[in-house]
Amino acid sequence: MSRMDSYSSSIREEQKAILNGLLGIIYDNYDTTRKIQQSVEGIYRMVFALLLIVIALIIVAIFVLCFFHCRRIHDERQSPLHTSSNRKNHPIEI
Repeated sequence: MSRMDSYSSSIREEQKAILNGLLGIIYDNYDTTRKIQQSVEGIYRMVFALLLIVIALIIVAIFVLCFFHCRRIHDERQSPLHTSSNRKNHPIEI
C-alpha cells in the first residue's frame, strides 16, 4: 500500500503543479487584460477630450467669422458711398 500511496501522492503533486500553473496563467492573462483595458480607457478619454476641443474650436471659429462678416457689412453700410449725406436732395438743374 505504501507503493500506491507514493504513486498517488506524486500524481497529486503533479496535478497540483499543473493546476497552480494554469491558475498562474489565468491570473497573468487577467492582469494583462486589466492593463490593456486601462490603456484603452485612457485613450478613449484622450480622444473624447480632443473631440470636445475640436468642436469648441469650430464653434468659436463660426462665431468669429459671423462677427467679422456682420462687422464688415455694417462698415460697408457706413461708408460714404452708401450714406445719404453725399447725395443731393434736389434734382439736377439743367
